Amino acid sequence: MHNKIKILSPNTISQIAAGEVIDKPSSCIKELLENSIDAGSDKIEIEIKSAGKVVIQVKDNGIGMIEEDIINSVKRHATSKIKDISDLQTVSTYGFRGEALPSIASVSKLTVISKQKSDEIGTRVFFDKGNVISIGKVAMNKGTTIIVERLFYNLPVRFKFLKSDISEYRAILQQIFHSALPNYNVEYYFISDGKNIIHFRKCTNIKDRIFQIIDRIYEKKFIPINYDDDKYHLNGFITKPEINITSNNYRKIFINGRYVSNKIISKAIISGYGETYSKSRPGYYLFIDLPKDEIDINIHPKKLEVKFQNEKGIFSLIYNSIHETISSGKAVLNMDRDSLSHIQDKYNYTDKSGAGLYQPALDSLFLNDSSDRYKPESQKEFIFRERADNLKYWQFHNSYILAETQTALIIIDQHAAHERIIYEKLKKKENVLSQKLLFPLVIKFSPNDAVFIESIINELEKIKFEISSFSSNTIIITSVPSILNKMTKEKFLEIIESIKSEKESDIYENILKSIACKAAIKVNKKLSSEEMEQLIADLFRCNVPYYCPHGRPTLIKISLDEIEKMVGR
Repeated sequence: MHNKIKILSPNTISQIAAGEVIDKPSSCIKELLENSIDAGSDKIEIEIKSAGKVVIQVKDNGIGMIEEDIINSVKRHATSKIKDISDLQTVSTYGFRGEALPSIASVSKLTVISKQKSDEIGTRVFFDKGNVISIGKVAMNKGTTIIVERLFYNLPVRFKFLKSDISEYRAILQQIFHSALPNYNVEYYFISDGKNIIHFRKCTNIKDRIFQIIDRIYEKKFIPINYDDDKYHLNGFITKPEINITSNNYRKIFINGRYVSNKIISKAIISGYGETYSKSRPGYYLFIDLPKDEIDINIHPKKLEVKFQNEKGIFSLIYNSIHETISSGKAVLNMDRDSLSHIQDKYNYTDKSGAGLYQPALDSLFLNDSSDRYKPESQKEFIFRERADNLKYWQFHNSYILAETQTALIIIDQHAAHERIIYEKLKKKENVLSQKLLFPLVIKFSPNDAVFIESIINELEKIKFEISSFSSNTIIITSVPSILNKMTKEKFLEIIESIKSEKESDIYENILKSIACKAAIKVNKKLSSEEMEQLIADLFRCNVPYYCPHGRPTLIKISLDEIEKMVGR
């Protein structure tokens, strides 16, 4: 009998291991860039030929290596980053497994040239299939240059499965971006087939690096997000809720400086946007720092996925930070609040005891936050008192309320604003009264619609509908929420169709949004001064006054500077 279980040769083992880490030119560049960053480089040059299929060269000005370290670096599981298993819990570098260079060397012709600052001359070592072929000395500056030639030349099947040059080129660009974004204090050069493609100069902050990559024209679509405590730090940028981002190139998550993909964080981001998410997909650049012993980055060969010790805590951190940023109105308003101090008495809100109340949403629009007259309280019931003479507002096309401040023009969409007001009242069950119909509505449905109505009757009754069955496919409506004026069969059918078309999985949320939309003031509706005042007062009593329940802005701001630019001043 012949034995069937074979012991693989070291060369075969190396090539199999290489496939887990190095599967295309971009993954090779990822590993080399991580090594350069770990070496303390502040300048990195990447050069490729034929989308990295022929040549990949990464040159840095890091600490460099001596000859012995160069040779050892290409041996499997040789690393300067850890000493024993306990170090895996607190590893702070990008590379630590000692697999990158051995994997690359086993599937290419590899040259490593390096010099430390204290050395008089550098060392060049040429490897083929992981074996040392030649060693020489070379004059050079401090740092390391790694040249990868003919990637997968000894694995023709794997080379065959590489994608087109343009696809591989785009993947390389993404890896450079993933390295450059968190390392904004590093200068990056990228050359492809002799052409200068990228030059990212050193930056002093993440914002400048982001907009080096995606261009400043997108800056107005993003708003900053920040959170800090003793353990966790979060900063970055998220898109305004009304902005729809179709490309994943504008969705980046970095944990302790490492680009990762994580379903928990992605879900927390979407949840943080809440009801404003329904009409658009957000973009984001989030940079999260947390204790190293609370994260496991060793669960994926390419370190693209992570596992958190405290998943609920991370979810809450992301969710609350985004929700508070969206709710604060930063996405809509970015006004110079000190310049508005002359109208800080625009609305003088008090509770029944006469004590001053603090309203963050209104404060961000009309008040100077240096005033100590507005104190935080849990109570949010406001009474409108007076309008300052120097704040003017009027109606435009019977659809929009225009408010003038010293530095800007505020445009309020009366339908979206009223929709938000009604939605929050319904959700809080605040002043939601039942109104008996003088003539009950008898409505017959198709069998399918009748089943749907039956499934939501309990939810409708929560907001003061009174509905009973008349026959198998017919219902009788005897009462409706008082906010639904002049209820008719047609209006009820419109509400039902609207509920069915909503995207939320929560049927009660769909009902609230649909009723709020149908009950809200419509466009082309003339409002009196008192009605406009009341609408504004009610809007800024809402928890999220800046967006309607479907995610559209309730108001926008056009600064005086922007207006003057438009007219060429």
